[in-house]
Amino acid sequence: MSMSQFTMMKMFLAALGTSAVSKAIFHALRPKDFEAIQRKRAADPSHAVVLATGGLLLGIGMDISGSCPGSVYVQLGAGIPTALPVFGGVLAGTLLATALAKPMVRIA
Repeated sequence: MSMSQFTMMKMFLAALGTSAVSKAIFHALRPKDFEAIQRKRAADPSHAVVLATGGLLLGIGMDISGSCPGSVYVQLGAGIPTALPVFGGVLAGTLLATALAKPMVRIA
């Protein structure tokens, strides 16, 4: 890996910018609702842990597999040999998250 084009970083920064713009629009259109949601999130410190853990797991999976979960379908269609195990990981992760969703809500 030469780290010369920074394609993924550009994509994630574009997503971050889009998120910031959408939050600004939501704040402008529905300020009371926006503030209520922000207060609720700030009062619950578990959100930071959940988001950091999810981001860490996603990043580790992308690093190990060399693929992004969103592009695995294109890779499958193109017949890329490594796409099948990546798709297996996506499927396993989705099933695990679905199985853990209700127990995690009860804990929170």
